[in-house]
Amino acid sequence: RTELKNISYVEDINGLGMEIGVRLANGLKNFNMIKFIEKARNKRLHLANADSYSFQIMPPLTIERSILDKGLEIFINEVKSFS
Repeated sequence: RTELKNISYVEDINGLGMEIGVRLANGLKNFNMIKFIEKARNKRLHLANADSYSFQIMPPLTIERSILDKGLEIFINEVKSFS
């Protein structure tokens, strides 16, 4: 969450435990949620979207810490890729 808070186009970060939701600023240039989700899935990260600018990562409860850390790294890098 700390890394995401410093990104100017991240409007809101919420969630509980390992489940993290992110809302990006409306009208973000060159942002396409479908392509964003697809790109994450190609990197083996499953994201769910709520609308055109909100998405979340929902890891299984039995996930190993090393896999969670790798998924969060992919998640953060994908969000940062729109700067």
